Amino acid sequence: MDKLKSFDTLFEQKMFRIPDYQRGYAWQESHLEDFWNDIVQLPENRSHYTGTIMLQDITNKVKEDDKEHWLIKQHGYKMYHIVDGQQRVVTFLILVQALVEFLRERDEFKRKPVEEIFIAEGVSLKDVTDKFLFKTKNTYRSYKFAYSKDNLADEFFRYNILDKKGSSETSNTFYTLNMKTAKKYFKTQIANLYNEEGKGMAALAKIYTTLTQQFILDKRTLKDDFDVHASFETINNRGKSLSTFELLKNRLSYLITLLPDVDSAERRSLQNNINETWKEVYEQLGRNAEKPLDDDGFLWAHWYMYFYEESESYSAKEFLLDEKFTLGNVHNEGLPSDDIKDYLNSLKESAKHWFNQHAPYKAEELSTKEQDALDKLNRLGPRYFRPLIRALFVKDIKEGIRVCLLNRIERYIFLVFGLLQKRSNYKKEIFAGYAYQTYCEGLDVKGFEKELQEHSKLCFKNHTEPVINHAKILGDWYPWGALKYFLQEYELERAPNFRDPYTHNLKGHEVEHILPQTIDSNDNYWRELFPADDAEEDWRYYKNSLGNLLLLPKKLNSSASNKPFAKKKAIYKNGSYSEQKVSEYEDWTPEAIRERGCRLLSFMAKRWNFKFENEYAKQELLWIDDMDNLEEGDTPCPPEANDIAEALDPCE
Repeated sequence: MDKLKSFDTLFEQKMFRIPDYQRGYAWQESHLEDFWNDIVQLPENRSHYTGTIMLQDITNKVKEDDKEHWLIKQHGYKMYHIVDGQQRVVTFLILVQALVEFLRERDEFKRKPVEEIFIAEGVSLKDVTDKFLFKTKNTYRSYKFAYSKDNLADEFFRYNILDKKGSSETSNTFYTLNMKTAKKYFKTQIANLYNEEGKGMAALAKIYTTLTQQFILDKRTLKDDFDVHASFETINNRGKSLSTFELLKNRLSYLITLLPDVDSAERRSLQNNINETWKEVYEQLGRNAEKPLDDDGFLWAHWYMYFYEESESYSAKEFLLDEKFTLGNVHNEGLPSDDIKDYLNSLKESAKHWFNQHAPYKAEELSTKEQDALDKLNRLGPRYFRPLIRALFVKDIKEGIRVCLLNRIERYIFLVFGLLQKRSNYKKEIFAGYAYQTYCEGLDVKGFEKELQEHSKLCFKNHTEPVINHAKILGDWYPWGALKYFLQEYELERAPNFRDPYTHNLKGHEVEHILPQTIDSNDNYWRELFPADDAEEDWRYYKNSLGNLLLLPKKLNSSASNKPFAKKKAIYKNGSYSEQKVSEYEDWTPEAIRERGCRLLSFMAKRWNFKFENEYAKQELLWIDDMDNLEEGDTPCPPEANDIAEALDPCE
């Protein structure tokens, strides 16, 4: 009979499995903190309602040769699918394992058998593992909880969470990284609690007792005729919302059970294909443990590439769940099994390209030119071109053309969104369809190049290339969104050996004001170099002028701060190319800021292939309001800055 159960009673003579239509472990650190705080703050005489757990009995599906069958036959165990409540159960088990490991690793317990290590009065670690984690027969473990066997999380949970010994190598996925985070979090909290003065073992015993006996679940067992797939979205959308990609997996699993004229063997094949596809996608999303990728971001880009022609008036979620993969389409025979197979194969095939696109230097199959081009786009921000970029790699396009197109896209983004600062959806409706065209029909390279050129003309005087329309982009440089990217590109052009710190560790770098943003009233050095009737107004122009801005590692930026230039030079002289060049100036004067700014603008024109109308156009862009202070015969910027833009060669 269903009723409120503690975790202690819930696990009595039961084994639990996560069915293949379920998402993985999705709790983030905020959920873990809430769970932990609920435990440590709960009074001894109170219970804590943890939520509902919905189960479906699958005992009759366990085969005699399954390694868990002995528990059913000899000890009366039952096996259940967890339809709802996975997140809480997995969190409970990770915390239990963290407690077990903490005690086993204590010096006083290392040589003791688990039967002689007690976590609470009369409860040994052997009792804990037998009840909640696994039972052992001979040398084989029968696990009380597991994922479906084709789920990467299954091996990860056994080897990385439950510390199973062996040589199996497990892959990270978006979900297994969450498990790893949870275990690390709980082990840290347990150690901190144990080491608090006067706490020790008594505190751990209280944690165990509270967790296993005072945390209460509302256990409900579903009837055999209950259609789990049909109710999945409603049941599982409590707590942390399901992503569209997670909902899509269940939807496809449900629809294949209803396909007409499909035998049981083909249904099993389709379900295996679904499982393999989601397994591959989540493995690719989690390959970079430091920065796992979002599943709905992957799905959005694929939707653009695969369905855009027939779905441009919908969102990805609306189209996929309300228009394409629906019960109505199955009944109307508008969703043949071959269409589902083709879609699954496309998702699976494009997953590695999505990872490569985000982490190009981890993708060995990419050429150096491809890696560099993708890295530039990632640092600048690829805007709405991500689906097209993926299509360029999924389809068989010559490397030279692909690299050329990536560079053209980067130039367009820099000019239109960087310099001109157009809104994020500018001309999106035009370029969105190119991902679909590339994937389904083949890209019209010349037509695409023409569109890029046509819609970047607003940047140029009289809307013709290549003379930049400086009046359109006049403004303060410091808050400029593309500033850090621009300074990185300048560094890479001048000193390629500085690639690592400038492209792979951006969080550790900040933009430094060489002339400080604020100057102390007693700072005679800076006040003598920048005399003015209204000194603060004069500094306002110079401090945020392009020539005064320098990319520095965060630690150096803090140490340089408001120091006089002589002390800043000592910090700069052993740094990057830009730091070293700045350190060569005797003093940091208005002329130095102007001269360096002119040099940076000269690089900008050459790097992104345009030119300025004249030297005075550059002067206006430098945000220095002292044109009248120029001596007779002087020009605002050196003549060598007037580079001539070259015609762009076609990508072919």
